[in-house]
Amino acid sequence: AVDNCDGDITVSPTEVTIPGGCANSFTTVRTWTFTDVCGNVDSVQQTITINDTIAPAFNNEPSDVTVDCEPDIPGEQGVMALDNCEGNVAVVYTQEVVSEDTMGQLIRNSWIAQDCNGNEVRHEQLITYNFKLPSLELIKSGFVSYSDIDNSFATVGDTITYKFQVTNTGNAPLFNLNLDDPKLEAVTCDSSSLLVGNISICSGYYIVTAQDINEGVVCNSATIVGETSDGIITIDTSDSGHPIDDTGVDNDNTYTYLNQNAEILLFKNIDKVVDVNNNGITDEGDDVFYKFKVVNSGNVTLYNPVVNDPLVTVSGSLDSLEQGMIDSTSFTAVYKIIESNALDGFVENTATVVASTPSSMGNQMAMDVSDVGDNNQETPDGSGNLDNDPTNDPVILCVERPTLCPSPMILSTCLSQAEVEQEFQDWLTLFSGGGCIATGAFAESYTAPSFCGGRVDVVYSLTDAGGNVVPGTSCTTYFELIGDQNSPLCPTDWDLTVSADDSNCYVDPYLDVVQLESSTGLSVLDDCSSSAQLSLDYSESLIREECTSGYFFSERTVIRNYTFTDLCGRTSELCPQTITYQFDDCVILTDFGSVRIGSGVTISVPANCNAPEITESVPVEGACGYVEYMWLISTEVDLDGLPFTPTNFNIGTTWKLIPGEIGKTLSPGVITEDTYFVRCARNFSCCDYGESNIVSILIDNAATCPAGQSMDLSINEHCDSTIVLTSPRDDYFDGQQMLYRTNASIRANNKSANGSRLILHSKTMTTLEEGFQVDQGAVLEVDATGCEPEN
Repeated sequence: AVDNCDGDITVSPTEVTIPGGCANSFTTVRTWTFTDVCGNVDSVQQTITINDTIAPAFNNEPSDVTVDCEPDIPGEQGVMALDNCEGNVAVVYTQEVVSEDTMGQLIRNSWIAQDCNGNEVRHEQLITYNFKLPSLELIKSGFVSYSDIDNSFATVGDTITYKFQVTNTGNAPLFNLNLDDPKLEAVTCDSSSLLVGNISICSGYYIVTAQDINEGVVCNSATIVGETSDGIITIDTSDSGHPIDDTGVDNDNTYTYLNQNAEILLFKNIDKVVDVNNNGITDEGDDVFYKFKVVNSGNVTLYNPVVNDPLVTVSGSLDSLEQGMIDSTSFTAVYKIIESNALDGFVENTATVVASTPSSMGNQMAMDVSDVGDNNQETPDGSGNLDNDPTNDPVILCVERPTLCPSPMILSTCLSQAEVEQEFQDWLTLFSGGGCIATGAFAESYTAPSFCGGRVDVVYSLTDAGGNVVPGTSCTTYFELIGDQNSPLCPTDWDLTVSADDSNCYVDPYLDVVQLESSTGLSVLDDCSSSAQLSLDYSESLIREECTSGYFFSERTVIRNYTFTDLCGRTSELCPQTITYQFDDCVILTDFGSVRIGSGVTISVPANCNAPEITESVPVEGACGYVEYMWLISTEVDLDGLPFTPTNFNIGTTWKLIPGEIGKTLSPGVITEDTYFVRCARNFSCCDYGESNIVSILIDNAATCPAGQSMDLSINEHCDSTIVLTSPRDDYFDGQQMLYRTNASIRANNKSANGSRLILHSKTMTTLEEGFQVDQGAVLEVDATGCEPEN
């Protein structure tokens, strides 16, 4: 407070609290009184109201749930509420059914918490209670396992395997599952109980009967029964697992269709011939008795088979013919030989049979043309003709007639092997002869000659019933094919000029004549073989050239020498083709490669050893087309003991060209002094060569010759071969001691000097050949102990 006259003021505060409706709700009134020194008084008042407006909060609010059993419906669940001023407050819980139908109930749990100031909070939990509704679904499928050879038609005794799929489609686990199928004797399942949504697989078997095959189908359904843990039963009748059985309902029968085969076979043969006129031969007027065999070769019953024969009237009848049944007695016929038969030399005819099938096959009929044999081996007709159908061979009653021997067949044409064989077979059918007392036969089995030419001599004769040749009936003729007699001719005007660049710097090797023909325009080169049938081989060589100017060749030449071989193995002369490459620039190699000798670039060998081959370790790179190689050799060294590095790979005084060595690798041969090699390479289009690394072959008489070579001074202590001692230099053994042992022989022509010591142990013989020399001061020891001292 501030006074107008005197700054001294007395302040007297007071406070009064008025309680509200709750302990945490009240009003406080504060008063301040101000008195100056003259007794003047003033005051000010402040009112403070405390009021709780925050609702309590739940500490564990349950979420919505779905339950399938009544005991699982949640109740109060111990829900609590906490207030900001009062701490724990009372919670009021209620439960009510919101809705209900045949599938279940919707239940609501409610909790309300309120503090003393009336602040309130509410929470609801919705509970979906599904009534227990057990349900099953059964799907049945059938699969036939055919046992016939072709695995295509049903046979009595075949097995139908049934598969049942059982699904728990309800909302409760099911127990004591029981599947019943009146068609099956036993059904096995992989489980007798099912959780919701789970599947169980069952299986059973049925053996096919003849009646099933006649009906063409096996049809039935099954049932499945299950119960819940509290005894609620559910049943389902199977639905078919085959889409073709679907009628739109859930309990379609399962139809397992059986492949039906209505097939009948008819065999007709001569039962006997009666010599009516007693003349000892079969001729006009004699009676021929025929017999018929009817076979049901299908898998269904056949009804009322009827045999018809255009030659005779067939007697007999048959009501039915079961599967696999053979009837050989019901049908017969008799025929009397007429004049035309005698003139033809034979009686020939076939019959037919037709039979009805089960009603399940509609109006289908089974029929067959008679055969005289076994339906597998074809028999010619009376004229010796074949129709390539072994199932309809006619019955032939032979009448004697002269042997027919066709003229020789000489063909001079380009035929395929199949055409040759067909011509040969057609020619063989011209042979005929035989009758009632003799039949024609070839002396042996003949095969057609090769399509490249050849001759087949054929002998045909008549033989009697005992297989003996009838005198005077033999004929000999021949079939000859004069095939391709000429070799292929070399093409003409087929040289090539190729403009080469980075993308086309050489012509790829031709793999066949067709590719070569399309590239060069050559025509067919052979009398009988087309280009596609010819084969080829070729070798090629590069024409070595040196550049006249510049750094690249404007033109290079490759000679390809072709040979062409036709289908008959006749080979052409050598056919050269010149391929000229024209270049606009040089395709320089990006890497001239590396070479090695053995596993490195340096090797030590004794003098007079064959050095190992120098091989490629890193190939050249950047080649476009052909790569040319040359090899240089040097025996000179510089002050550092290395060969002079070439600066130009033309032939010089330091490096020399090895004539004739143009390959990737090199066999150095016998080395007598330190020698160095470099391989040079260039692209076909380039003038200049680039060099590889240098490889060195150094002489070291203590080294070992490469494996597989003759032994020499470098192989000490060996006792299994002849040792040949040689010395490339006069002072080879200068001041050294050398020991050699062998159980064979030693031939020596070396020189020793200056206190050297040479010890030779030979089991059989030591020969000191011309040129052997031991100078004054050197020692030579020779004995016959071989390897024995140290073995």
